[in-house]
Amino acid sequence: MLRRLIRSGIPVLVQNACNSSSLLAYIRVFHAPAAVTPDSNSNLAVSYLIESVGLSPSAALVASKDVRLKTTAKADSVLLFLCTYGFTRAQIVDIVTRLPVLLSADTERLKRKLEFLLGAGMPKDRLLRFITLDPCILKTSLEKRLIPNITLLKTILGNITQVSSAIAGSTRLVRLNLENHVLPNISTLQNHGVPQHRIVKLATLYPRSLLQNPVKFSRSVCLVKDMGLDPWKVNYILAVNVLSGATQSTWEKKMQLYRSFGWSEEETISAFKKHPFCMLLSAEDRLKSIKQVEHLEVHEAI
Repeated sequence: MLRRLIRSGIPVLVQNACNSSSLLAYIRVFHAPAAVTPDSNSNLAVSYLIESVGLSPSAALVASKDVRLKTTAKADSVLLFLCTYGFTRAQIVDIVTRLPVLLSADTERLKRKLEFLLGAGMPKDRLLRFITLDPCILKTSLEKRLIPNITLLKTILGNITQVSSAIAGSTRLVRLNLENHVLPNISTLQNHGVPQHRIVKLATLYPRSLLQNPVKFSRSVCLVKDMGLDPWKVNYILAVNVLSGATQSTWEKKMQLYRSFGWSEEETISAFKKHPFCMLLSAEDRLKSIKQVEHLEVHEAI
């Protein structure tokens, strides 16, 4: 029966509905916690990842390098835990593929982290999606990172809805030391007269810009200031986002692209101030835009 299920592509332990009763039944029948020898550990891990989690053979082989199973009891409890919290089969496969070592985690610690995030007001569907995309959230210290980071983000952004939007743009907001990465950049914006509602907008729409190296971020803000953009206008934060994410070589390539179209540096900077995202366009997209403008100008002249 087990082989038939494997051949049919239906993982035995993690089913679509993550049914707890069938899961426990499977654990009792197929996974009595017996010790295995070190030589058989790799084979056990590969088999478990394929049969119980649902990974492909190739993915299981890669993931097994980070999985140490003396028994399957702890891994079974982790899968049951994930099912209980509503993770789908596909999400569990993604999580284990990205972070195989999670199968050895302490479920009580995992529970405390999830309960804190849910208790803080994080929508459950969003939280499950965040963890699926970045399972390292579950490795992050509750006391040292999760609690202080969520508390700080709520203070800066105002409410958990805004915090969720920011995390959707970068889950690193949950894991990194925000006092080193985000606060210096927010201070830079404040020192340049950027109002709070614009800072919130930048954080929720483009949080990665606030995670940039503070020195680089400060230079970007200074460049935007030198261009004469108004910190109260939305184009200011759009320009900061583009500049903070661009390397010097990338910026020079974009300038060269516009020069190839016959634009002067002043014309390019003027276009950037009006439409900051023009510096994110590829050569092909930019050429199409210019042709469209020229086409409109011809028809208007007629």
